[in-house]
Amino acid sequence: MDIGTIYRIYRHLSPHWFTVKGLLAFLAVEAVVVMAFGASAGAQAGAGLHVWGITVAACWVLTGIAWYWSRRLPGFAAGDVGILYSLHPSWTDPQAEGAIEQLVGRVTVDSRTRALADTIKIRRLPPNRAIRDVPGAHSLLSESGAILAVWGPVHSGRRAGRQIVELPKVNFSVRHRAMRLPQHIAFARDLALALPGRTWVIEEQNDAVDAAVVAGNLAEVAAYNLGLALTASGHGARAIPVLEEMLAQAYGMRDSETQAAFVEKAKRVLFVAYAQAHAGRWPSFCDRSDQGKVYLSSMVAGRMTQLVPSEPAGYEGLAICQFLAGNPDAARHYSALAKARSPSKSANYYYSAAFLDFWEGKVARGVQQYRRAFRRAVSDDTLMRVVRWIQEVLGEEPDRWQLHLALAMINEAKLDTRVAQEEYQLFVDAADRAGLYPREVQRAREALAKLRAAGNGHEAAEVAAKA
Repeated sequence: MDIGTIYRIYRHLSPHWFTVKGLLAFLAVEAVVVMAFGASAGAQAGAGLHVWGITVAACWVLTGIAWYWSRRLPGFAAGDVGILYSLHPSWTDPQAEGAIEQLVGRVTVDSRTRALADTIKIRRLPPNRAIRDVPGAHSLLSESGAILAVWGPVHSGRRAGRQIVELPKVNFSVRHRAMRLPQHIAFARDLALALPGRTWVIEEQNDAVDAAVVAGNLAEVAAYNLGLALTASGHGARAIPVLEEMLAQAYGMRDSETQAAFVEKAKRVLFVAYAQAHAGRWPSFCDRSDQGKVYLSSMVAGRMTQLVPSEPAGYEGLAICQFLAGNPDAARHYSALAKARSPSKSANYYYSAAFLDFWEGKVARGVQQYRRAFRRAVSDDTLMRVVRWIQEVLGEEPDRWQLHLALAMINEAKLDTRVAQEEYQLFVDAADRAGLYPREVQRAREALAKLRAAGNGHEAAEVAAKA
């Protein structure tokens, strides 16, 4: 059996390598080849039949290991941002395989160009693990640890006398980790982009040019892949430049209907990336001397309002930045815009409005705002940011001593009653010296007496229990 015959047999069996029948066929061919070689060479070398039998067994073991290894599901290490490609049945079609390699290569090159190769890991699924539907995609994402799956059928054939490779539908499925983001940000599976009914074609006659056309149409989608995978895995800051560049180029896509759907989804993913990187990390009161930082943060917040005008997070950021820039009226304006975009049960606006009232000395109105806030939901993170902000203001501007009453009310309602007693006392002492806010001072004394009585009662109960 000559080398040419062996090669032709190999080419014929290669498309079936990933099936059990394909493995058995390879094993049979190996046995025939080895024994045929042994029959011709063994007589000259004097080797017995058992030697060639052992050789066949060794080849079978190595082939079995290679077969098992090639069929396994690719895995990803902790911290990797994994992308799985399952564009089938390209393994059974050399022409389609070449086209898919070009498209997958585009994403690989993009990740290297953007210095993301250490973070983004790209793998192709073997045909035996090909993704056929959405549940299958989500199952494989969970099993492999990947973040994004790109999948769909691939066809090759002739059309109008010309050989083509066709991708009738490219699907994107995403798995995201639980993310601690500002309120009301929905990061749902529907952020995974699909191009339903869109056929991408590569023509054999002009392979290099047509491949570039398809890659050009999918270049923005490739960047979207990277940005979506980074955002879903919590790397919002690294996703922002990728998605911003992609969005700037997306308006050149050839299909206007596809463009509109693509741009809207991409905007929302970019909004979430900005929220990950910046919301909850807006400048603090101590940063007001760094107006450069305040200005950059206001630009980010403004960009968020452009991307998704219906979300409150960007307006909340603008309110903070305007206050730090010395524009409390503008801060109130943006805070009101955030309120208009928040659920009715959200307390964020009332905490902001109450602070501004207290800061301006409008204590009675601030007290009412806090009472409204206490009846609404607020996250622990938001509450702690509110407290830290007021503490920073008091540290920088001790003449705003009326804010001790704000801290007392928050601690009494939500946090620590012992701290509330200390803050009430600080407010009463400062107000008595200044001769201001007599009504609020009286209520603070009443609250202080009530908290102390409750505290004494608890202490007496503990002593009795120990006795």
